[in-house]
Amino acid sequence: HAEDNFYDTSIIPCLRIELNHSYLLLSNNEQGLRARDVLAICSLAVSTKTIEQDHIGEKGVDFKSVFGASNEPMLISHTWKLCFHVPGLDAMSYITPLWITDKDLLESHTAEANSFLDQVIKAVDPCILLNMRQLKKLEIVDERQKKVTIIEKQIIGPTKLEEQSSVTFEDFTFLNLSGSVIRLHTSTGYSTFRVYMCYINVANYIEQERPPKTRLTIGFPCEKDNELASIVYKGLPVCDLGFNFLFNADFQLVTNRENVRENT
Repeated sequence: HAEDNFYDTSIIPCLRIELNHSYLLLSNNEQGLRARDVLAICSLAVSTKTIEQDHIGEKGVDFKSVFGASNEPMLISHTWKLCFHVPGLDAMSYITPLWITDKDLLESHTAEANSFLDQVIKAVDPCILLNMRQLKKLEIVDERQKKVTIIEKQIIGPTKLEEQSSVTFEDFTFLNLSGSVIRLHTSTGYSTFRVYMCYINVANYIEQERPPKTRLTIGFPCEKDNELASIVYKGLPVCDLGFNFLFNADFQLVTNRENVRENT
């Protein structure tokens, strides 16, 4: 979750996704792994996240979701060089690190691997950046096709809506309501959105641990011919519920992140 990482103030936070026949490489110009981050990755009951933080990763799930894409994920950050191999001897292989040496651990490419990498390319949605507070740039490098796609987020300025500290509508109170005009630049042009953001108090009956306030983001495309790829987000795309605008919130999701849990 590049959005949840820590960055130096002098850089533009960027996630680089590189695809080749035998690997999928995600590079991020964050500050890097700390000892407590590695401890959390290699544990079941330890997390660096707190309910007070505004993050998109699920506490306790987070890195573990990588096993849906790879049986042998590798982590390289500063002096940390480790990997996991699943299936291993038992279920503990999901949290048992293996130290990486200089020897090549990559297998030759297969048709299944290429099909998966094609799905990764199709799943990249530029509108993801509208929901991010930190991440400003995506780079997708397909070494198979020698093709590079760059998506950048540019804040043009505020909307005509003045920032309001509190707005009440029916049974909801919206806090710190603000709006901005954001432009997403790609190699083929740009798309402009009016994006509105606010916070609401979390209901007491929510079962899972949540921060006392949660952030809502709504984005309206300014160009009439803009075809939205996905409508409902929890930071990342979830599903299409038929809206003609983008909606991002801290939904409770089913485990595979492919839908919003009923009645939430």
